[in-house]
Amino acid sequence: SGITLGTTRTSTVPVPPVGDQRLGYRVLLPLTDAADQINAYFDLIAVQKGRVAAVFLFESTGAAFSGTEEAHLTTRVVGRLTHT
Repeated sequence: SGITLGTTRTSTVPVPPVGDQRLGYRVLLPLTDAADQINAYFDLIAVQKGRVAAVFLFESTGAAFSGTEEAHLTTRVVGRLTHT
């Protein structure tokens, strides 16, 4: 009994054109127990604007976090960063 971790997969995710540099990755982690199988998703987005870096971690289970919502939140936060 207990939870079995499946094979982790990674991929890139799109990042809105904000800041000076940016990257985005998704980690998919399949989880299984005696009765269920569910996928856990972790999206990491990092944006640099001048000397400031912002890192976002979006987590969800069952289905990946909405890319539209990720883009909206990332754009809003990075827009508030001061360019240094």
